Amino acid sequence: MKTANWLALGVVLVLSVGLCQAAGYKVQEERLGLWPVAAERSGEIYSRDGLHDAVVVTREGKARVWLDGVEGPLYDLILPGSLVFSPDGRLTYLAQQGTSAAVVVDGVPGPLYAGVSAPFYSPDGKRMAYLAGKGRQRLVVDGVAGPEYDGIGTTVFSRDGQRVAYGAKQGAKSLLVVDGVPGPTFDSLADPMFSPDGKRVAYIVQAGVAWRVVVDGFAGPQNDGVTGLVFSPNGMRVAYVEQLGPSTGWWWTGWSGRSVTAPAIRSLARMGSAWCTARSRARSRWW
Repeated sequence: MKTANWLALGVVLVLSVGLCQAAGYKVQEERLGLWPVAAERSGEIYSRDGLHDAVVVTREGKARVWLDGVEGPLYDLILPGSLVFSPDGRLTYLAQQGTSAAVVVDGVPGPLYAGVSAPFYSPDGKRMAYLAGKGRQRLVVDGVAGPEYDGIGTTVFSRDGQRVAYGAKQGAKSLLVVDGVPGPTFDSLADPMFSPDGKRVAYIVQAGVAWRVVVDGFAGPQNDGVTGLVFSPNGMRVAYVEQLGPSTGWWWTGWSGRSVTAPAIRSLARMGSAWCTARSRARSRWW
């Protein structure tokens, strides 16, 4: 059966090359590398443009990554499934050396930590961040480690990638760190976000039994519950769903006296300029 499969694959490849040549395309073969006979290859991936190939090669209990046929540093372990090409084409993976781990970018290892998370990128793909440490954690952005906290939650980049914010736990309290600057503490926080132009920051906080929306450091009115926080397309307003008392239900703060479900706020937010026309009993917030 295996012989038949390989034969069929060979026929397909020959036909494909023949068709390409007939269509006037130039077919060029390139040797990407030679692997030791006893080595095991796994996790092979290709870049988005198809021009680069990476694979983990394991031999005698050690592993290294080969990129375009060029071998990288040797490690005790390359974490399975961690090979990723970033949006701008950089190859990243997680490597273990002894009891420590590092994020490796284009063959260059970062600092060793007790543990690291998979890296994530800004929307433009030019900036990279990951969590480092076990127990207490720190956020590492572009290779620069921030302060340690008892835990780090949601991390967001602005659309242009210039700014970064994340929720952090300090003891029993939570705070938002924006561009490396810690904010005030609350019992909990959720949904940090930047405005579309990246100039403003908003998030939801809880203090005792009260919930508020904080925009640019200023806390809004108390509510019994808050969800569905969004910025208007021009960034001048925010809208959210608030609960007013145990039986009033959820209200969109930018509409006139209509109760809506949480998913509905997403479609309403796309109305943009309609927020400016809300009149009597309007619950939109200027900040």
